[in-house]
Amino acid sequence: MSMMNARSSRGAIWVSAVLFMAVSVVIISLLLSAALPLIESMKQRNILAETKHLLTVVDESIRTVAREGPGSQRDVHVTIDAGKLFISQDDDALVWEMVVSDKLIEPGYVITEGPLRLYLTTTPVKDKYKMNITLSYADTVDLLLDSPYQNPFFGKYTAIIAHNGSYTTSSTGISIPQVRIKIL
Repeated sequence: MSMMNARSSRGAIWVSAVLFMAVSVVIISLLLSAALPLIESMKQRNILAETKHLLTVVDESIRTVAREGPGSQRDVHVTIDAGKLFISQDDDALVWEMVVSDKLIEPGYVITEGPLRLYLTTTPVKDKYKMNITLSYADTVDLLLDSPYQNPFFGKYTAIIAHNGSYTTSSTGISIPQVRIKIL
């Protein structure tokens, strides 16, 4: 009889251990399913903040070079870890965009933060949005892109921003400086 009790006691311990493990796995799964969306949202907000800072630094460099005149130059280290950066010579603008799953701002509204214009658009995919940040130099600076790489830009680059001494006429008839952005 004591042999039988010992076996049933060992069996009860194993059943308890298996139940404990199962409950632990369920609890961990529930915690992860609740935490992962929050972590992704924080990650997207952090990327947005970093990109706004980067574009502000690039903007300050472009405006300083344009203001200082011919021969002025600045080197800026550009790192685009998420999203894509477009440099448009036709529109004299820098545009960063990234597909996000979180409504970082309300779709359809434009938020202006200094020279930055932020806006969010919807996509055909449910719960996916396109976040955009635009820096426009229309009628103030004529941007020229000099790069062995094609738009859009992603990764690490050095941008040499230089006033090349040339001026063009804006759509409003005023003389504006040409600023060359050389991507290395």
